[in-house]
Amino acid sequence: MKVLNEENLTFFQFNKKSDFPIYIKLDTSEFDPDILSFVKSLNFEELGDAETKQARETIKTHPRARVMRIEEASLLVSRQIAAARESDRFGLESIIQKNGYNVYRYKNIGMLVFSSASKEWQLGCFPDFGSVDYETHSRIVMNRFLSWALAPLGYIGF
Repeated sequence: MKVLNEENLTFFQFNKKSDFPIYIKLDTSEFDPDILSFVKSLNFEELGDAETKQARETIKTHPRARVMRIEEASLLVSRQIAAARESDRFGLESIIQKNGYNVYRYKNIGMLVFSSASKEWQLGCFPDFGSVDYETHSRIVMNRFLSWALAPLGYIGF
């Protein structure tokens, strides 16, 4: 995954009125225009400049805050997302445990690198992530993120 200029990223907060410290950030210009309506349909609200500044502070200070950076997958990550694996016979999703982190993959949709020890997780995906054609699969990926991010806050279902 490539290095992004933080200034070009748009922040969204999950269920802002309940003040959950769960965020996503992405460069909306890299994705299908449907991405905005997609993340809003999942109850993420776009943050303004002052709110983004506050979100960055919350991420630093809140012990259970989580932010997922969504970015277009690099060539190497794209190959891993699309590759055929032994585990594919059990379904489109898989989790591989590495030393200190996990890699969640939804075949042909995206790959999420996450760890309970890290506040920032990375999702590499294709530019049509969240588009109408891939909405169901993209929604599953986002629900996995929300499940794992909300669990330390005491929410095990939603």
